[in-house]
Amino acid sequence: MDYLCRDVRLMGNWPVCFDDPYSPVGASKPCVVYSFGIAYDFRFDDAMAIYNCTVYSFDPSMAVDDHRRGSNVHFKKLGIGATDDPDFTPRLDGYTKASDRWKIMTLGSIMRMLGHTPQSLSVVKIDVENNEWPILTNLLDEGIIQQLPQVLIEWHIFSDSPAHSKYRKMHEDYTRFKKSGFDKFWMRPEGRDHWLPKMVTQAEIAYVNKNYKRSVT
Repeated sequence: MDYLCRDVRLMGNWPVCFDDPYSPVGASKPCVVYSFGIAYDFRFDDAMAIYNCTVYSFDPSMAVDDHRRGSNVHFKKLGIGATDDPDFTPRLDGYTKASDRWKIMTLGSIMRMLGHTPQSLSVVKIDVENNEWPILTNLLDEGIIQQLPQVLIEWHIFSDSPAHSKYRKMHEDYTRFKKSGFDKFWMRPEGRDHWLPKMVTQAEIAYVNKNYKRSVT
């Protein structure tokens, strides 16, 4: 690990670091969590809500409309993307079917829609089945991810996606991400097949931003 978090708490199926200054609670600002990729599993979202966090849960693949789940969890049938697209065609996999069309928005657009700024967010979780790579490019280019205290990401590399021609760009963006201050404090590899023609490599990794400075209000 890059950073030894002394207060790691498992929030459902994801860890969160409660060390100062990264802790989502006990701060001068309210706790706001964005959770991208649910697949009907709200364990993380519900656990964060117990800490009095306001949680926004996003997943365009679920067959449910926008709704409020309890008092603190707000579900949005909306996905995060590298661009704003009201008619996005997702990659066909176990979560999608050929006729699916999704509404996706960049994180910047979602924050503007909800009245937030990067400084408003306490934790951002991204598990979007391979779409994280172009999203990372957008977050870096817009200067958003560099302002977040804590990011939880499941990384995916499949045999057919991203295209092998994009690997260099992926490496460059991941290097930019790390150099912007993100230190790994927890990981769970989920590699299932590393033979290139059939490769399915996944890893859940949790990061804190060592350059993060908690704003004083």
